[in-house]
Amino acid sequence: MNTIWGKINKLLGIINLILGFTLLYNVIKYTNRQFYLIQTISVQQNFSKNQISFFDLLISNWFFLLIAILFVVSGILILIKNRFGWFFGYCCWIILIFALNSITIYRIRDVTITVIGDKHWIQIYGGLGLLLSFIVLILFSLYPIRKLNIVSNKFWIQSLVFTVLLYLLSSF
Repeated sequence: MNTIWGKINKLLGIINLILGFTLLYNVIKYTNRQFYLIQTISVQQNFSKNQISFFDLLISNWFFLLIAILFVVSGILILIKNRFGWFFGYCCWIILIFALNSITIYRIRDVTITVIGDKHWIQIYGGLGLLLSFIVLILFSLYPIRKLNIVSNKFWIQSLVFTVLLYLLSSF
């Protein structure tokens, strides 16, 4: 029984790593598109040379960058059996559920107000992502996983406080 939970814990670490690198790649790709668009528009409209840098744009997406880095760090820490991997992973999954929940609800409301045509797959993927996120969060919350990562009730409450603080910082 213990080996099953050890494998599930490793799987959670791998999932966090994959999701973290995917988010990191998408943040950098999005920032690169922003930078290219700003440069293209300034050249086409004969504006003065814009002094914005790629790094400035990357920092403007600081929250998504932070979440991606925390996912990567949590995946690495889970794989090397450090309990802070559970801490960061749990916090990131809660924030991801908050984000996916608002996106999914907004899209469902948007569909009822207007017709978006063939883009109904957005609701399906949003709902599936939300369901899978809940499953991963439940796996993180199970007693054998918490016991394996040496998570006490105090540590669990600290992760919830950290999550709330991180979520409040996202509004800035």
